[in-house]
Amino acid sequence: MNQLDVAGIGLITGFILTILATVAGPPRLYQESDSQIRLKLIRDYSARWLASNMLFGLGGLATAAGLILFSLYVRGEVSSTINWLAALGYGLSTVLWLVFLYNRQVNPAQLFEEYTFSPFTVALFGLMLIGLLLYGAVYIQVGYPGWLGVGTVGVTALIGALALLFPRGFFASFPPQILYMLTLAAGIVFLGR
Repeated sequence: MNQLDVAGIGLITGFILTILATVAGPPRLYQESDSQIRLKLIRDYSARWLASNMLFGLGGLATAAGLILFSLYVRGEVSSTINWLAALGYGLSTVLWLVFLYNRQVNPAQLFEEYTFSPFTVALFGLMLIGLLLYGAVYIQVGYPGWLGVGTVGVTALIGALALLFPRGFFASFPPQILYMLTLAAGIVFLGR
């Protein structure tokens, strides 16, 4: 097993943990629009809320570790500026994600007031999108399957455009789990090489 395999396992593990985190959360939490009902669900299912936040955090860390290992693996094959900016952008977004999850655990009421659109969430998703966009460029430079690089660049650019054009609607309804599908695809490709 080489470093690329480990990076692929990290990305796949990150996706699985993120899906488990989504399922582990309080039932019907994200279908409810009333913040008081949401807070009641969190109180009633506090253990599930904690487990969900922990799994989201572990998923984010596993994904970031996989991408950073990939950056180390290809460091001699691509533009070091793009490669390290991709790692830096995604790494910083992961730090912000962990802060977000901590705040969400400690003060869930604030989450429902500010989650939809705040400078913090804009920075979090902006850095994540920039990191993934740059990773798409790295995939293209390294010569990985064209669909992986072009798909990653295209999907992140489309999501970024939607966030810029319709920021309030985007942040109110965009499920971040979609971004982990991009890293899952990369993880599968890494294992197959």
